[in-house]
Amino acid sequence: MTREERGEVVKSLSELREAYRKYGGGEIHSYNNKLIAFDAAIDVLRGPVPDPETGLVKCGCGGKAYTADWSLFRRHLYSVHCLDCNAQTDHCETIKIAKARWNRAMGYKEDA
Repeated sequence: MTREERGEVVKSLSELREAYRKYGGGEIHSYNNKLIAFDAAIDVLRGPVPDPETGLVKCGCGGKAYTADWSLFRRHLYSVHCLDCNAQTDHCETIKIAKARWNRAMGYKEDA
């Protein structure tokens, strides 16, 4: 599936979800399950999205990532770590490089 096709599917699912919210009926339990399913499908198709606060996508395990600053021999090196599974990047010269490596490793593509 190309990026454009994926975008069209996400758009269609989003429109379907909004129509279901507006006009949906039936049992409350069934209604809530369908909305949860729409949201999950949209998230999967959309792919990883960086947190607006940190600029980092979630780890593959679902854990939250953070940046670490290492002062080694009068140099500052940076890495990104997962709070849950302890996955991490190598030490990088800048925070920007460390974040880019982490996000790329977790499947995020800036042009997607």
